[in-house]
Amino acid sequence: MAAVYPLESFFAAAYEEVVFRAYLLARLSLVLGRPTWAVLLAAALFAISHGYPPNSTLTVLALGVVLGWVYLCNRSLPRLVIAHWIFNLAVMNRYLHD
Repeated sequence: MAAVYPLESFFAAAYEEVVFRAYLLARLSLVLGRPTWAVLLAAALFAISHGYPPNSTLTVLALGVVLGWVYLCNRSLPRLVIAHWIFNLAVMNRYLHD
């Protein structure tokens, strides 16, 4: 699993950034009219979709808020995918070494 994870994690990060930032966050911004609420709602949906325990869900929520604000500020998906991928790799590295 450790050998395949970096590649799988990259594609998962790319998929999630397209779905939650490029699509959902953009649509919520139009519907809600306030970027703050759109970022918070998209981040909450992002966190809940992972199905983690509460502490991990809060971490993913925080990541979603940060990535949402970065996306709103510069609309650069490649940066978000790389940041998300690095976060996933760091989490897996910690998990493998605990």
